[in-house]
Amino acid sequence: MNLSQRIELEKAANDGGFELIEPQLDGSVALASSDVEAQLIVNADDAGFFVSIDNGGLARELEAEGRYELGGPQTFLARRPDNLAGLIRRIWQLSRALPDAPLKRFEDALAHAGEEFRTEVEAMVRRRLGQSEFRAGLLDYWQGRCAVTGIAQPELLRASHIKPWAHCANDAERLDVHNGFLLTADWDAAFDAGLVSFDANGVAVFSPILTEAARDRLGGGRLRGDRPLTDKHRQYLAWHATKVFIG
Repeated sequence: MNLSQRIELEKAANDGGFELIEPQLDGSVALASSDVEAQLIVNADDAGFFVSIDNGGLARELEAEGRYELGGPQTFLARRPDNLAGLIRRIWQLSRALPDAPLKRFEDALAHAGEEFRTEVEAMVRRRLGQSEFRAGLLDYWQGRCAVTGIAQPELLRASHIKPWAHCANDAERLDVHNGFLLTADWDAAFDAGLVSFDANGVAVFSPILTEAARDRLGGGRLRGDRPLTDKHRQYLAWHATKVFIG
């Protein structure tokens, strides 16, 4: 890694949330963050920057997006500095959302909440804290944009559970980013009411009781292609199709 590449890497790392930068004896550079668990090893040559991820699940999610060139096992190649900056930032976002980061932050918040947890008050506070972390996880996972329309105005977006909070077996399901979509308010309301669902390919399926005017308002729809459905999404959607959707 030459000096110019080192400077570009440090800028991309700091901008992308990885503020802990440690040169290694073999010439590579290790990146870490106080906010996420992912750790990266970056090498560089004439082809570009090779970014290796220590988390196999995170690497598989990134590969499934299809936007980043593979450079080896759990390794991605960024041929230009702007590609590197986007790659590092996306790794940081996914690391905040996967696999159970929202759940861990929720449990940490519960541990520091003190004596306010009692009976009904406890349930209310737990739900508020949990939904806040769930929303934060979805914002990272869907990159701050509606899963259908792509709208990127946070005030218009809702964290919509596929399997509703009250029906989840445990906090792991409630805080699972695969158990939800980031949706605009109208899509969120229709989805929660069972007036719309999504098939295994992410195509919107409309209830026969949805009025023509309401359907026109929603427009045709499918989930964004840049964030493919996972098998866990499909498991939750199968539950939604039988328990919530009005067919």
